[in-house]
Amino acid sequence: MKKIRSIVYNYERSPDDEMMMRYHFLVIDDKGREEKIKRILSNFGSGCISHPFNEVRAPEKGKVVDTQFRYLLQSFDTLYPPSDLNFGTLCNVIRDRELYERKRGTIEDYVADQLE
Repeated sequence: MKKIRSIVYNYERSPDDEMMMRYHFLVIDDKGREEKIKRILSNFGSGCISHPFNEVRAPEKGKVVDTQFRYLLQSFDTLYPPSDLNFGTLCNVIRDRELYERKRGTIEDYVADQLE
């Protein structure tokens, strides 16, 4: 990531419902973080079927240390499969398998590790 604007994401089977996927979206930017997540969610799926997105927890927000950037982490459960992911015109989108549910550690630790 190296101190640039980016969107990091990952997905896994939801631990709460095996029929659903859990998506994690981490937006690092100086503005427009909420709008970028809304754009990602609105681009899901290409057919007529519309599945809801169930927010797993409250969004986590904070400042990226030693930069002008801030981050926003949001996690959702939905029936959409990963093949329905569509980032449209968003740039610097990176899948990181290390972005997942943790019992220990914080999002601040994760973001700091990505910038090293």
